[in-house]
Amino acid sequence: GSRSCGLFGQGQKSGFRGTMWLNSALHGQLAIQLLHDAVANGKPLPEKTYSDPILVNEETFPQYKEMLGC
Repeated sequence: GSRSCGLFGQGQKSGFRGTMWLNSALHGQLAIQLLHDAVANGKPLPEKTYSDPILVNEETFPQYKEMLGC
């Protein structure tokens, strides 16, 4: 994600097309929910858990710029 700061932030054309941003807050929220369900409801913890990344490209860069630390 941080590479997009220099590539999209400069306004110059490049071959770089996008990056995937993983929202750490959503990861934590999902982990807490799974843990709560396991403790409170006896639901088994999944062996693997996935969350959806967000595509950051030249169009969407302005709205994610601050979150990427640019």
